[in-house]
Amino acid sequence: MIVPEYQSKNPVVRWLFASRLRVALEYVRATSAQVIADIGCGDGSFIKCIQAAHLPYQELYGLDLNPAVLDLARTIPGVTFRVEHLEQTHLADSSIDAIVCLDTLEHMQDLRAPLLEFVRVVRPGGYLITSEPVESVLYKSLRFLLKGTYSQESGPGAGVHYHNARQIDAIVRKEGFRRLARRQVPLLWPFDLFHIALYQYTPQ
Repeated sequence: MIVPEYQSKNPVVRWLFASRLRVALEYVRATSAQVIADIGCGDGSFIKCIQAAHLPYQELYGLDLNPAVLDLARTIPGVTFRVEHLEQTHLADSSIDAIVCLDTLEHMQDLRAPLLEFVRVVRPGGYLITSEPVESVLYKSLRFLLKGTYSQESGPGAGVHYHNARQIDAIVRKEGFRRLARRQVPLLWPFDLFHIALYQYTPQ
């Protein structure tokens, strides 16, 4: 499917990806968001987590560039799924309480365009939850052992990583998002592989 790691045959990989989703879900719950957009929603794994947690949201959007996202509407009811580019969505201005963007921004060479779109659609005081790899030597070594490549050029989970978690954090904060929390998964440095962060949009 779109994000094969969630269904990996390796239990350690499944645990690692599930851990990231649990942290992101904690952050979404803390926001009490009524309108949530999962941008880069992949196979809908995180949307399923939101629904399973019975969060009191009113609207839930799942956006992804992969056309297969439209097939999710048959198995995940109550969600508006759309094929969308991060840089230009059809979401209304200031309409989203919480944007979730997990393991997506590192694939964007130019981050300014998608972040400007986030600024457009999130309400003032709204939230952004992100997850990205740290791209450390440990991360790259483990990725090579599991996938046989440091960054896939083709295949179901393809995509060059242009940025690491710390670089993305700096760019996100520069665009007016204040970081409220950040969790390192699975352990603290130097054994962290991913950073999951919660930001609040505070326009200047």
